[in-house]
Amino acid sequence: MLFQLAVAHGVHLRYAGDIDAAGRQIAAVVASTYGAELVAMDDDTASEARYHPPATPRPRPREGEQSRALTAATAAVYQEHDVLLARVLGAHRL
Repeated sequence: MLFQLAVAHGVHLRYAGDIDAAGRQIAAVVASTYGAELVAMDDDTASEARYHPPATPRPRPREGEQSRALTAATAAVYQEHDVLLARVLGAHRL
């Protein structure tokens, strides 16, 4: 609803989210529905983020929760990752 209100008032939307299957699906919907420009959701951003570990550790699985063993090439890159934030904010590469 807020995206639609912003678009109705001429706001150019820029969207960035998690880089994984679900995040890319959400981004595609936001882009197609509201005309948002996708920012820092490309393979280059994901590769750079996987090369530079995040400043904060990834959350551990909760007790009893099955751990998903992901390779570095398939691990999700969360929107809070330093590399992604730097690209969204237009900062230089790490």
